[in-house]
Amino acid sequence: MFFPLPSIRAAVNVNSAHVPISCSIVFTHSNDNDVKSRKLTMVRTCKFPGCDHKNVPGSPFRFHRFSVLDMAMRQLWLVAIGYSAGAKISSIKDFRVCSAHFSEDDYIPNQGGKRKKRILKSSAVPVPWVSSIY
Repeated sequence: MFFPLPSIRAAVNVNSAHVPISCSIVFTHSNDNDVKSRKLTMVRTCKFPGCDHKNVPGSPFRFHRFSVLDMAMRQLWLVAIGYSAGAKISSIKDFRVCSAHFSEDDYIPNQGGKRKKRILKSSAVPVPWVSSIY
């Protein structure tokens, strides 16, 4: 069961241009039958402007977190999604960018097919759109 909330609309200034952004928050709970065991979890969306991909079961997209340790890479990602490099963001741990914004070359090659999870290279920076789903 989904509990949709109103969309949030805001704007940021990117290179002196006023760029509108929006996000939707959807909450789900784990068990429709047992009221006591309901657990609300937030469905995350891609932070890239104009992208509405959601991190839900069955999605063809992977969602990648912003670097917490590498400040320079985190600043590059922030600039790539339209924030200023020095932006003070308290919820950076909740930011995700979907795999539609990375190319095949941005991933570490899977040697021998042993690894299911695809891992981004430390030098990968998101771009507006990549043509294929990775």
